[in-house]
Amino acid sequence: MERIQLGIVSAIEAESGMVQVTYADTGATSDYLPYLTYGEEYHVPKINTMVLVVGLSSAVSGSIVIGGFWNKKNLPPITEDTIWKKQIEENVSMEFAGNVLTIKAPNIVFDVGGKKINILDCLQGGESDG
Repeated sequence: MERIQLGIVSAIEAESGMVQVTYADTGATSDYLPYLTYGEEYHVPKINTMVLVVGLSSAVSGSIVIGGFWNKKNLPPITEDTIWKKQIEENVSMEFAGNVLTIKAPNIVFDVGGKKINILDCLQGGESDG
């Protein structure tokens, strides 16, 4: 029988993309569980992120963490006209709003065929690799 549980991410094994979860209802902590990937994007949740865990009926399959979700305590970081936003770190994001794609980061490097263009260097008058 499948079951769905709420949990809080308590530990991360970044190399394997697996996480441990402490279950909200029992306080028990899981073994390391696989974290669902979306479109082969590498992303593991932060410690203390609330997630859904699906327990599969097959004993071989075990459980899988299907991810976090927006709620009153975890609001999406968007504006009224945001269509898409990817928050990578506190000061690093990509956002599509008002027909404009904004990439925000301390520095941006484009690598095209091994030739690199460092945007920060260009803005400061420096030269790129290509």
